[in-house]
Amino acid sequence: MTPRAKDELAGTAVHLASARKAEVTALLQFAGGLRVVKGRIVIDADVDRESVATRICNALKDLCGCAPDVRVLPSVGGRRRYVVHVAHQAEDVARWTGLIDRWGRPVRGMPPQIVGGSTADVEAVWRGAFLARGSLSLAGRTRGLEVECPGMEAALALTGAARRLGASVKARQLRGADRITVRDADTISLLLNRIGAQQTRAAWQSHRDRASTTIVDTALVDSNQRRAERSAAATAIRAERALEILGDKAPDHFVEVARLRIQHPDLSLDDLGRLADPPMTKNAIAGRLRRLCGMADRATLQAGITDTSAAIDAG
Repeated sequence: MTPRAKDELAGTAVHLASARKAEVTALLQFAGGLRVVKGRIVIDADVDRESVATRICNALKDLCGCAPDVRVLPSVGGRRRYVVHVAHQAEDVARWTGLIDRWGRPVRGMPPQIVGGSTADVEAVWRGAFLARGSLSLAGRTRGLEVECPGMEAALALTGAARRLGASVKARQLRGADRITVRDADTISLLLNRIGAQQTRAAWQSHRDRASTTIVDTALVDSNQRRAERSAAATAIRAERALEILGDKAPDHFVEVARLRIQHPDLSLDDLGRLADPPMTKNAIAGRLRRLCGMADRATLQAGITDTSAAIDAG
């Protein structure tokens, strides 16, 4: 669901200038865009969606008059990468976003004025971080929402921003990088809603509901199957006892069905019916077993011995 989520977020309209600034700041920081090469600031923000690269360019052009280039990298594993490159105004952009301090040193986390801004700014930080290095998966070991961070300082800034949005997330090192990993479905729904991915959130919720229904249905099927197996095993015990009680008095057509049940105590009535010669319906199988046990139980009343049901308890 990652491409779907990123394309939806890349099309989200944001009118508040401070929120647009917060978003592009997070995008540049989490996309690894800011570097210092031979004392000069260089911006090369690496993203995986063309729509995200276009959004960065539009934000920089509208907010600070910058005109970045977009470079398309060769495909790796069928996936293209897009690099937003700022050549001549990189230091101006870095100072405007707060990604370098007043001494020109790169800020390792997120600028305090960004994460300490309005609620819209905090939402924008999360939106930018997800657009840069986020992923959303429905299945497998990585099921959930995840954001790869450029360092623990950025990860902690993102956890603090999440708390302001009413979400509890944790930063940890995973697969050689600092990451925010969210597995709780309600928290994922909350974050998707707050950052503006309402359509993705609806799809996520729908999948979650279907998965929950499947789990319940599977549990019911398993419960019914176990109950049927116990019933079949009990019937096999009763049928065996009935043959002992009736002996030669048991009708041949009842004996045939009883032996099938005794030989195959784990099969369903449908399967037993297919083994019969000639084949029979499950109702016919069940009826003959029921009448056989009934005959044996009536015989035990006259003989003063235990009936077929007692054999189940003894077993």
